[in-house]
Amino acid sequence: MQCKQVSVASISENYPFYKNLVGDKPATLKWDSAVFINDEFQIELLESSSKDTDLFVLEVSKKNLVQSFKRMSRFVKPVSFGDSCKPLEDHFALKDPHGNQLLIKTSAFKGSLTKVEDCYLETFEN
Repeated sequence: MQCKQVSVASISENYPFYKNLVGDKPATLKWDSAVFINDEFQIELLESSSKDTDLFVLEVSKKNLVQSFKRMSRFVKPVSFGDSCKPLEDHFALKDPHGNQLLIKTSAFKGSLTKVEDCYLETFEN
């Protein structure tokens, strides 16, 4: 199982985003952390005063890729540069409310991480 630690400014602001990405409420929830688990990965959100953002990659099955994409479609809008955006071929990328970039991909994705700059989904401002 893949385990990722993600720093965010606010657990409460990022909670809906990660709940929908994973497809379930967190296994543990504390005032300064939350752990989301599904059958392929675990994401631990840690509240931090740092404004730094990261890029991280989650490798999932095609089934989970499609399901995650459908769940996240409520929270994101597509941003495409040219004709390179094919989110359901074998990957999609998005930014969480803190600004961290996530690349969600299947093992079939052979592109580089710079593909995130070519095609990503951006969260709506609330």
